[in-house]
Amino acid sequence: MQQLTLIAIAQTGDGILCTFTERLNYDNVDEFILAWLNDHAFNFKETMYGADRICWRLEVEQQIVCLHFDELTQSCWFDQTSEYLLAKLKQIVENNAH
Repeated sequence: MQQLTLIAIAQTGDGILCTFTERLNYDNVDEFILAWLNDHAFNFKETMYGADRICWRLEVEQQIVCLHFDELTQSCWFDQTSEYLLAKLKQIVENNAH
C-alpha cells in the first residue's frame, strides 16, 4: 500500500488544513489515514462515517481532536489547533521534505 505524505499545513481559524501528495477519496481515505496516524504515533480513538465525510477522533495532549476528510472538497483538516499539534505536524512536513 502506498503511504500518505503530508507536504503542507495551514492554520485556518481554529483548525489546521493538511495537504497530502496523494489524491484521497472516500473509498481509500480511511485505510490511508489510519496507517498515517499510526506511523506518526497519534493516539487514535474512533472513526465516524458520514455520507461524504469521515472523521477520526484522536487524543492529543489529553484533549480530543478530530481529523476530518470531506469528499466533495477533497480537503483534510484538524478541527482545532495547539502548539503541540502544530509543532508535530510541522516536524512531519519537514521530515518529508528531506
